Amino acid sequence: MPQFSVNAQRFDPYKNFKFKVKWDGNYVAGISKVSALKRTTEVVKHRDGGDPSSSRKSPGRTEFEAIKRAGAPAPSTVQTTVAAEFRTAKLTGSPQVSDLHETTGPQPGDWMVCFKSDGSEQAVRYAVFFRNDKPVTSRPAAIIDGCHKVDYHPLEPPLPRWPGPG
Repeated sequence: MPQFSVNAQRFDPYKNFKFKVKWDGNYVAGISKVSALKRTTEVVKHRDGGDPSSSRKSPGRTEFEAIKRAGAPAPSTVQTTVAAEFRTAKLTGSPQVSDLHETTGPQPGDWMVCFKSDGSEQAVRYAVFFRNDKPVTSRPAAIIDGCHKVDYHPLEPPLPRWPGPG
């Protein structure tokens, strides 16, 4: 039986994830791993009244460890990943890429780059996401990725020019 009965060809971006994130009533992200935040609670010792024989302990200030973003991927990782995704998407012409930048909100990975073809007939933009110097996933760009409003430049070093459809 197809995954979706109404539209069997529909792409489900959440099928490989174990958890869905719901924000304002809409599912906005899929995640496969959840871990707890780290916290430290200070212990405050005090004595009641004039009793010098024993001290009591109470919880004091609690601090939470900052959520850390993984470092940016190496330029060679970005270049080879974009080149491979460009070929997988079967785009013609030469790849145009955005600058590498941090992800925002419910996007997979910590870093992302947008790419498209320099061919005017192919207006589709793609987003590639990275974490820990490895590609996480790629997809046709969604509005939240912001690929429609970034500046593009040729991929360096350039790939061999792909022939047009013929």
